[in-house]
Amino acid sequence: MRIGIIGSGMVGGTLGRCWVQRGHEVMFGVRDASNPKVGALLAEAGPNAKAGTVAEAAAHGDVIVLATPWRATQDALRNAGNLTGKILLDCTNPLKADLSRLEVGHTTSGGEQVAAWAPRAW
Repeated sequence: MRIGIIGSGMVGGTLGRCWVQRGHEVMFGVRDASNPKVGALLAEAGPNAKAGTVAEAAAHGDVIVLATPWRATQDALRNAGNLTGKILLDCTNPLKADLSRLEVGHTTSGGEQVAAWAPRAW
């Protein structure tokens, strides 16, 4: 399967490495594919891993994994482009950067907010 992962941090990187080890083709969508941390992740993940822009990763994947810090999530989805009909796995957590409290109110969830930002994804 072709998997596009938006994000390459702890969550995205871990999931991507595991999926590559199981024979899947993974593309990480990142801000800067030439970043040494991204290069190290690709070297560790193996030959079925590559990096590109968020839009390239979204286009690459049969399944898209959203693994961004909450504050970057809306912009990442905007940059992903057309997600119509794509399966979107939301691995975000709507916490403040210092993990002190939720960024969303008591009337909606992070998942509901992501669904509103990516209304044509599944």
